[in-house]
Amino acid sequence: MKKQETYFSPARCTCGVFAAEVVHVGSTYQGVLEWDSCEYLPAANVILTVTNSYHSPYFNNRVYVRATLVSDSAKFDRPHPVAIPMHGHYSFADGHLVLRPSGHTEHLHRPYVVTCTFNFGDHAHADCTVNEIASLHECAKVRIVKV
Repeated sequence: MKKQETYFSPARCTCGVFAAEVVHVGSTYQGVLEWDSCEYLPAANVILTVTNSYHSPYFNNRVYVRATLVSDSAKFDRPHPVAIPMHGHYSFADGHLVLRPSGHTEHLHRPYVVTCTFNFGDHAHADCTVNEIASLHECAKVRIVKV
């Protein structure tokens, strides 16, 4: 008799949002980042690309993610876009993708955390906020769309 698997597999997910597609390596999202506070900058195009993901069989609710956030913000005073490596997790339970910079990034004056909520009933659209890590004060918003 074949032993039945007891751990959750995102491939067998029957939840309302087929969440496993959010964190596939190569998944790319884009949007326009608009700052409300913390930094007073013009709107900037951003691209978020998942570069690595790991699903632990012991902690089935989350997938650990590495991603790259590319911004063309004028803040960086460079003629080309700036890539910021990030890491974090995706929670299947509430549809949240939480990312923070990987180590020290010379492009950021202070550390921020990006939280995206896939709350539109699909895996292709999300509302994201950029918050200060220490205070969780909301600094910017972006609605991302899968490309």
